[in-house]
Amino acid sequence: MNYISDIESISLKISLNELGDFIKSKNESPVRCAVFNKEFPSHYNSLMTDNVIFARNQEEFQKWKNWDKNGHPEDSNNVAAYIFDDLYVSFYGALEWKGHIISSPEVTQGYALGGFQQPAISEKLNSPARIIENPCFVCMGWGADIYGHLIVEMLPRLMVAFTEFLPYIPDTKFLIDSLSPGWFIDFLKTEVGILPTQIEFYDSRIEKILLKKSVLITQLINKDFHPATQFYFDDVLSKSKIEKNSAIKNVFLTRTFLGQSLRGSFCPNEVEIAKIAAQEFGYTVLPPETLPLKEQMRIFANADSIIGIAGSSLHTAVFAKAGTKIGSIEPNSDLQHKISKLKKQKIWYMNFESGFRQVINSDKFRYFIDDIITGNKNKISKFYMSELNIEESNIKTRINMALDTDDVLDEDIFNINYVENVGSILVHKSGLGDVKNTNSLNSGPSWATHPIEGFMLVLCDDLKNKVVSRYYGADGVWSEWKSAGKFVGTTGSGKAICGYSIKILDEWKNEYAVEFSGTFSDGTFIFPSENECFCGKIQPLTAMQIAFYRKDTVSE
Repeated sequence: MNYISDIESISLKISLNELGDFIKSKNESPVRCAVFNKEFPSHYNSLMTDNVIFARNQEEFQKWKNWDKNGHPEDSNNVAAYIFDDLYVSFYGALEWKGHIISSPEVTQGYALGGFQQPAISEKLNSPARIIENPCFVCMGWGADIYGHLIVEMLPRLMVAFTEFLPYIPDTKFLIDSLSPGWFIDFLKTEVGILPTQIEFYDSRIEKILLKKSVLITQLINKDFHPATQFYFDDVLSKSKIEKNSAIKNVFLTRTFLGQSLRGSFCPNEVEIAKIAAQEFGYTVLPPETLPLKEQMRIFANADSIIGIAGSSLHTAVFAKAGTKIGSIEPNSDLQHKISKLKKQKIWYMNFESGFRQVINSDKFRYFIDDIITGNKNKISKFYMSELNIEESNIKTRINMALDTDDVLDEDIFNINYVENVGSILVHKSGLGDVKNTNSLNSGPSWATHPIEGFMLVLCDDLKNKVVSRYYGADGVWSEWKSAGKFVGTTGSGKAICGYSIKILDEWKNEYAVEFSGTFSDGTFIFPSENECFCGKIQPLTAMQIAFYRKDTVSE
């Protein structure tokens, strides 16, 4: 498959005043007609707070900070159109000219190219084409049935065609993918002003179109949004006559009414988080898909803060005013950051809890939302969480979400007097996930077969600062010692540990002792080892038993 990676290098240049005559002519070369010269706005200030508390780790936070630095409006495309003779619009928006797929980033988003290379689509690119003689604007592409792509990418391109080029070539129609939802087509008619007679529909799933004359509108986003994009979103607001007042000032976007396949990152405790936002902080909980786009635009345009799990629904912030505070949970790209740059909005990020089935930590969320509303920092906030608080909260969340077992410690093995209410152990097992036993430090029955990938000791106050543990890997290497409450091993990696060791710290050895045992995948049981001894072999560990006791209470 051949590609055209830079249209501008093979195009001629004309002005807007020459556009009408050129549309009526026949020319083999694409012609470029620009609207704006590049703009170089002054450097913007950081959009983020310096608070790292919402990140899973320092690396995650640094990635967000890099979004502040990467991509500048001056790196964006010029706003322009390319006029082609005999341009094919193929499946899901693929553009072909003279046997080449147009991959130039000016008109084709990089994420779409992989889709065009799929065998099922590649075969269709050679299908017969339906010919359209009337000149058409081409403004759509891959993702015409997805809300975020429609609003952020395709709507501004349609506005460029309608505002800048249609006055010079009024007989040109808009090529609209029939995959586009009805609400979007209605919006183009009622709010933008595109007449039904100005629309030429095609179905990107089954049709290939040959446009005898086409006006291909450039993307307004590449490394960043072109600064002019602000004008087009404002123009949509103006045409829609959006009111500049609303009783709703703080919005939490919920996706609980959507089918799971449409939600993106699924969060099982989203209802709990929505209740916190509404009941404790006065937020309006909004399922945006239940409202017409114009009503969503009105709410966003008047809101002071908008919070939601990252995704298409939050992208409606393109209609929010400068200074609006955006809270993005579990961001998977820098697109929301680019929107905030364009609109001069402040942005906050937070993650799901790592390894906790995409749960939002409720205490961290309180701090997150409090920081957005008040701008409080660290200990000034009544919801401030120290690193220790966060760690303890994470442990509690993980224990609460883990699978339960009812197995109890086999006390005959040890013949000692235990520390009572010592705590619990959580193990991560291949094929099961997190499993806990709150009755004792027993990972499960000795005949268990699921390999253990890691574990965490959750100990009582008497012991939690006096104990460390480590694991023995299949490569024959010991991990570093970690204190109680820290996870030892991995989750979801499929790498079983082959042994473990626990020790009492030196300053407590005269007061406490620990014994532990293990069962392995080949059925071997290794009898209790004493403090810091090795309990392992080069076989996956499948069960653990641990006991702590005070040295002055050993049975006679």
